[in-house]
Order: sequence, then structure tokens, then C-alpha cells
Amino acid sequence: MKILTALCAFLCTTAVMAETIEIIQPYARSASPNAKSGAAFMIINNTGEKDVTLTGGETEYAERAEIHTHNMTDDGIMKMMEVEGGLVVPAGQCVTLSRGGYHVMLLGLTKPILDGETFELALNFENIEPIKVDIKIDREFVQPEESVLPEGQESCLNAMGSMKHSVDHMKDMDHSDMNDHDMEHEHH
Repeated sequence: MKILTALCAFLCTTAVMAETIEIIQPYARSASPNAKSGAAFMIINNTGEKDVTLTGGETEYAERAEIHTHNMTDDGIMKMMEVEGGLVVPAGQCVTLSRGGYHVMLLGLTKPILDGETFELALNFENIEPIKVDIKIDREFVQPEESVLPEGQESCLNAMGSMKHSVDHMKDMDHSDMNDHDMEHEHH
């Protein structure tokens, strides 16, 4: 009976937590038909009382979907690398996945990422069910300024503002022609 009670408590907590994750403005940049990799971006709003960790994803468009970021090396070179252990989304806060920062890296593309189309990406989190998201492919999409966020998403303003100053110099960065076999990736 104790095992059944513990199992029920875990499953009930899992279901509640999945409902506290909101995915805002998910999109991907279109890529050339020969591209081997791409990236998806979004804002993840955790309205719950517990931190969650985004560990990756799954889509029929890629062999792997990993969480990546860019870091400056000691010798001044910007390198993309996998976020080992996943990306923590703190309770009551938002994390922005944007060009030049955190993003879902789509490796080994199995289908072209074409402008105007949409694909499904299942986001994997520790301790909660995957969250399926429709990713709109839009080469020209720019994450909005805070003044145009829908009502009820005010907690995301700080996440957007803190990312804006750090990525302004990289706003033209493009993953569409990247070949994941030629890139330098580091795993932490």
C-alpha cells in the first residue's frame, strides 16, 4: 500500500508540474535544403513551485534534439556547446531560448526546415511528461519586445530583457548553413 501511495504521489506531482510549463512563441529559422542541423527557439515559462530541467527533445525532423548554448572561450572565440545535464527553468521564472544563446539544436536533419511550414517537437524534461510543441518555421521571426507579450506572461519580461543585451551583437547569427560534422562542439 505504501508503494502504491508513493507512486500515486509521484504521478500526481508529475501531471501537475507538466501543466505549469508554458511554451511561448516557439519558432525555428528556415535552413537550406542541404543543411545537416538547425535550431528551435522559444520562451519557457515555469509557473510552478518547483524547478524543472529541459533535457532535450524529439522530432521526426532530426536524429537528435539537444540543448545548446554559446560561450566565449578564453582566447575570444565563440563556441557552441551542449548544456550537459540540461537547462534548469527555475520555479516562477522564464528562460529564453534565442539566437546566440540557449536553443534546441536539431542535429542530423532528416527533413528540410522550410520557411512557412510547421513541425512538432516534443520537449523532454526531467520528472514530467514530454511537452509537444508546434514549431513554426519562420526565417524572419524576431522574438518580440516586452510590450507585445500576451497578458499573463509578465514574469517573462526579465528573461527577455536579460537576454537582449547579451545577444544583440549576434542577432544575425544563422544556423541554416551549419554542418554539425564541421562544428566544434564541447560537452560539459
